[in-house]
Amino acid sequence: MASKLFNFRGIGLLAVLLVVTSCKSSNSETEASGITYWINSSKVPCEGVAPMDCLEVRQSESADWQLFYSEIEGFDYQPGYLYRIKVREEKRDPENMPADISSVRYILVAVEEKIPDL
Repeated sequence: MASKLFNFRGIGLLAVLLVVTSCKSSNSETEASGITYWINSSKVPCEGVAPMDCLEVRQSESADWQLFYSEIEGFDYQPGYLYRIKVREEKRDPENMPADISSVRYILVAVEEKIPDL
């Protein structure tokens, strides 16, 4: 009886480890492939630390446009075009971060679509 109970616990532990491992790799795959952002064709005035022009972004075609105060490293924005891009988000080290920047770095993975805004 004791050996059957041990076997059952061993199988249960193995199942839990399998689930945890598969969840972790799924998150890693999302981070590696990037998050899709849609970028509007013109910047708009906004107020960060000082007055500036911000991109308007959204994370789905049906979402409302949101002001984007940061920069996307490697992204060469040109007004007059709508973009669909993949972006990787990385947390910055709070120990080595100036107070006036975002706690997240946005890094271009790929420009998936660039179409003129007619």
